[in-house]
Amino acid sequence: MATAMMIDTLQVSRRLRDAGADERVADAVAAVVAEAALGSREDLATKGDLGLLRTELAQGLALLRDDTEKAIIASQNRMLLAIGAMLAATVGVLFTLLRH
Repeated sequence: MATAMMIDTLQVSRRLRDAGADERVADAVAAVVAEAALGSREDLATKGDLGLLRTELAQGLALLRDDTEKAIIASQNRMLLAIGAMLAATVGVLFTLLRH
């Protein structure tokens, strides 16, 4: 589980004021920095998220593998039928030529 990153907004604001920033601007910038730090942590993937993704990818890969294997077998069957038809036609032509 992701933990929130703590930002000392008072210290950020003081440092900005010490550097010459207006108090309102310094406070606003400190608040924005704190919000950004919290938001960026919430967007991170957890170990659980990665485990779920790994499972989903493995399942998708298995389906893809099965579909590919079925497509290859279907292609092989079509090729065998075509070769068989050509062989039958060749034998028919040969018998016809040999009769005459």
